Amino acid sequence: PATPAPALDGDGPVGFVRCANECHLTARLVDGLRELVVDDPRASVAVIARTAEAAKVLAARLARGVDVRLALDGDFHFGAGVQVTAVREVKGLEFDHVVVPDASSSTYPDSGEARRALYVAITRAAHRVVLASASSWSPLLAGTGITAP
Repeated sequence: PATPAPALDGDGPVGFVRCANECHLTARLVDGLRELVVDDPRASVAVIARTAEAAKVLAARLARGVDVRLALDGDFHFGAGVQVTAVREVKGLEFDHVVVPDASSSTYPDSGEARRALYVAITRAAHRVVLASASSWSPLLAGTGITAP
């Protein structure tokens, strides 16, 4: 991508990253995760996809550029590093940084179930959450200051 990687450890508790396609989004996330791990090697980072299937695909893509661990079926490592997981896996857990890589309208439509799932993902972050999308933003993010698609 022509624009710099997202500042996953930047100022403020919430960040937004929107890319033109999945390839660019993966590249930006790899760059941002690499930078975050270098800047804070003791940080716990969770990349939380909506489904386990999406987490598997994303983990394989991210693993080409950054050290990640797929954490499904409760198989978490509680310590430093980047883990890719699904929303249903993280209820009750906490991480220093959280990335929601699929904060799009197709993944999180305006429904009660999607609202609860996005809430669970976002509230797992102790310090910072970054919402990312390779398409239009979820309507659940209206009023957050992000610009329309």
